[in-house]
Amino acid sequence: YIEGVSSLGGVTTNNQGENSAYANALESIAAANAAGLLPIELTSFTISASTNGYTFNWVTASEVENDYFTLEFSENGEEFIAIDYVSGAGTTSETTEYEYVWEAKPTADILYFRLKQTDYNGEFTYSDILVYAPKKSHGATRTLYYGPLKLNVVDGQLQYIVE
Repeated sequence: YIEGVSSLGGVTTNNQGENSAYANALESIAAANAAGLLPIELTSFTISASTNGYTFNWVTASEVENDYFTLEFSENGEEFIAIDYVSGAGTTSETTEYEYVWEAKPTADILYFRLKQTDYNGEFTYSDILVYAPKKSHGATRTLYYGPLKLNVVDGQLQYIVE
């Protein structure tokens, strides 16, 4: 399993390896979201690389007292550091799009990113973790290992998991 990741290349997992616990957690999140208890409804969180660095895009369908986002980075998937902060939209039921360009060029074979969302009262939540393997060259295929998983990467994009 990858701690903190709910889906990876179409394969769904959870921290405990128990599908029923994971299903129950998803139902609880859905119920909290329907009741308006979650601070944001994150509909997408993506990354793309260019010669200038990395561009992050994320979209919220709604926000409740959302003060700011912290974009976080890790080279090992466990220890995250803050890249920068992006102001939230406060409270809105409108779709809000965000973009952030990070001009760094880390050299690790596999990179991990997540969003930390912080409310006005200081409470926070985390997004799922984005797993990204930087493109080394066109047509490049690599195999990376993360814990018990064997990850196949083609042109810098995670394609599938081989057990």
